[in-house]
Amino acid sequence: MKPLPLVVKDTLAGLVFALFWSSASVSNKLGTVGVEPLVFACLRYTTAGFLLLFFVYFSAKNTLPHPKDWKPILVLGLLNITLYSAFFMLAIEQVAASIGSLSLVLNSLFITLLSALYAKKPVQKQHLAGLTLGILGVLVAVYPFLLTGRATLTGLLLLLLSRVVYSGAAVYYAQLKLQTSPLVVNTWQTLVGGLLLVPLAGLFHARPNHFTGQFWLALAWLIVPVAIVATQLWLYLLKKDATRASFWQFLCPIFGILYAHFLLQEPLSVHTLVGGVLVGAALYVAGR
Repeated sequence: MKPLPLVVKDTLAGLVFALFWSSASVSNKLGTVGVEPLVFACLRYTTAGFLLLFFVYFSAKNTLPHPKDWKPILVLGLLNITLYSAFFMLAIEQVAASIGSLSLVLNSLFITLLSALYAKKPVQKQHLAGLTLGILGVLVAVYPFLLTGRATLTGLLLLLLSRVVYSGAAVYYAQLKLQTSPLVVNTWQTLVGGLLLVPLAGLFHARPNHFTGQFWLALAWLIVPVAIVATQLWLYLLKKDATRASFWQFLCPIFGILYAHFLLQEPLSVHTLVGGVLVGAALYVAGR
C-alpha cells in the first residue's frame, strides 16, 4: 500500500487534532459537574501518563528520555500540563463552554507572535491575513454566545493566562533540539505535569466529589482522544512548523461550538456557518 502524500498526512493530522482538542471545554464541563476541577485534571493527566508509560515500555526501544532532555521535559510538563490545566480548569467553572472554545483562537495569535519574537523576524503578510480572517470567523461564530454567555472577570483572566502559558510552551518545544522521541517526551511531560497537579488539587479542594458515570465517561474521553492522541498530533505538527500548526486551532472554536450545541444544548445559528467559511479561508491563506 502506497504511503499517503505528506500534505494529506499533515492535513489529516491537523483535522483529527482539531476534532479531538476542541472537545476539551465541553468534556471538562460534563466531567466536573460533581467533581473538583483540579481533582478531575489530576486524575486525567496522571492516568494518561501511566497509560502512555505502559505503552512506551512495550513499543519503544528507550522508555527514558536522554539525560540532557530531562530539564526541558520538566519545563514542558510544568507549562503544558500543570499550569495550563490549573488555569483552564479553574476558569471553566466560571465561563461558558462556548467562551472556553473561543479562547482557543488566542493560541494561534500568541504562537505566531511569540514565534516571530523568538526568531527576531517580522510576522509574514500571509500569517497576518490568516490571523485576521481566522479571528474574524471565530468572532462571527461565537457572537450570539457572547451576548448571552455568563462569565466572570476572574474566569476570563484565568483563560487568558492558560492560553499564554500553553502558547509559550508550544514555541519553547518547537525550538528544542531534543534527542528523545516525541512519544517519550509526551509520556513524561504528561506524567510529570499530572503529578505536579496533586498538591494543587489538595490546595483548592473545597467540596466532596461524586464520581458518576458521566464523570468516568468524560475522563476516559479526555485521557485517550484528547490527552494522548491530540497531544501527540500537536507535537508532530509543532515540529513541522509551529506557526502553521497554530492555524489548525482556528477550527477548534467552531468544532467546540458544535459540541456545545449537541451535548449541552447551546443554540446554533447561521453565524456558525459564516464563521466556518471564514476560518476555512484563513487556513487556506496561511497554508500558502
